[in-house]
Amino acid sequence: MGMPAGPNLRESGLGAKLKAMLRALPSIYAYCAGHVPRRRPGPSPRNARERRGASGDRRMRTRGCGGRVPRGAKPHLAGAARLRANAFKQVLARTAVAVAGGRPSPIDGYACVGVDFRSASTEVLSALQEPDPGAAATRLLEELGADEVAILQTCNRFEVYLYSRSRDPMAQAARLREIIGRRGGGGAFALAGFDAVVHLFRVASGLESMVVGEHEILGQVRDAAERAIEAGSAGPMLRMLFERAVRVGRRVRTETGVSRGSVSVARLAVDMISRRLSPGSRLLVIGAGHMGSLIASYLRDAGFPDVTIANRTFGRAASLASRLGYRAVPLEDLRRALASADAAIVAVSSPSPVITEDMMPASDLLILDVSVPRAVERPSARPTVQVLTIDDLVDLAEDNRLRRMAEAERAASIVMEEAGRFEGQLMGAIADGVIRSLMERAERVRELELERALRILGMEDGRGVLDAMTKAIVNKVSAPIIEMLRELGRRGDAELLERLRGALEAGPREIGASSEGDHSLPGNL
Repeated sequence: MGMPAGPNLRESGLGAKLKAMLRALPSIYAYCAGHVPRRRPGPSPRNARERRGASGDRRMRTRGCGGRVPRGAKPHLAGAARLRANAFKQVLARTAVAVAGGRPSPIDGYACVGVDFRSASTEVLSALQEPDPGAAATRLLEELGADEVAILQTCNRFEVYLYSRSRDPMAQAARLREIIGRRGGGGAFALAGFDAVVHLFRVASGLESMVVGEHEILGQVRDAAERAIEAGSAGPMLRMLFERAVRVGRRVRTETGVSRGSVSVARLAVDMISRRLSPGSRLLVIGAGHMGSLIASYLRDAGFPDVTIANRTFGRAASLASRLGYRAVPLEDLRRALASADAAIVAVSSPSPVITEDMMPASDLLILDVSVPRAVERPSARPTVQVLTIDDLVDLAEDNRLRRMAEAERAASIVMEEAGRFEGQLMGAIADGVIRSLMERAERVRELELERALRILGMEDGRGVLDAMTKAIVNKVSAPIIEMLRELGRRGDAELLERLRGALEAGPREIGASSEGDHSLPGNL
């Protein structure tokens, strides 16, 4: 005997509302736990360390919505409580709109797919790096059928952001996840809508970095947007998102202490060398670019006087060495420089290794390679040579994360607050577009009817009076309509706003459709 038939949830609309509520529950839990779900399949190889994460991100263990402040930390209760309360109100507001059957928000068109240092090894990240991110974004634009695409790639992450106005961005994200999986293996995460926006804001704030609060990521986010815009793959929606992300990152660094202390891979690299070697050790820095220059500068600050700098362009190495009081050698003398060094730090951008096994000396040598892709071969017959990579900095980064727990919690609250404001900004932009369409259509109608009235009345000399009068009528009649449209924007009724804009932007066929013999003056908007 079959089960009795229950109510038809699809027909009643209750099913959709329940689904909306269930979709919103992870966002509420994410806020209460101080993190955003990453939806990554399977455990990370460093899962034990990740569970100790303390940046206020998705691995932070908390109790309830109030969180749990670590012993000895300064929680800054007043400011943090206010920020968390405001952000929580925004999450609840989104849930209420979803459960009540509210229309989708324009923020739902965003999606993000990628991998970072937690879910992928350096080899995978290296395999995913694009020599021309702008051109790659343009290819993905066509392949995915999205409206806008931008690629953010650094030594610690490879992420693709997209926006779709009419298609399902999550379906496109799923396809993109398959593409990334084929190139670099599994482990890619996919986020959509509000979660994707929150993620980029966290990235720009340094909360998703290996070194919490590091500064370099802010410039990398800005550069990623500029490349995509220049290539034509990013339009107004991604431009708004990335510009807002940069502003959020700046606010987080201004209002919290998340960026104080060791906040870059370069600083971590020098910290590792300082723990392993004495200040009198002979060091070699390979690379005089941005990262190499930072490392050399930090080595000087750490009290290492004996440093040699090697670079493919010798003039650049010589200039950096002269400024810091170090020596410089051309890259052709690298073998000899390695033989006389106690440790070498490699920070270059090269498609092939700059240090091969046959170049390594038979004496003791520590090599720290922070390049992506890797620039040092793994030795198989050099037992005295130890090669470390950026992956080996994770433990130091975790210590850094623990020290910044309280500040990162405040930063995470700012991110949630700003994401809510950004959604309001998007809705306001849609409402403004509808208002602009309304006023443009009203002005076309006004001009047509004004010309017809003057022609019928035969009083060209009264044009000024009638022109001012009709403008005043349009402004007074449209004022309450404009306020209503802005209220629709505040309520998040994107679907109705889009329908109104479509109707208002219809062709001029409907305007002035009355016949020439009709001497009435219809003011049909």
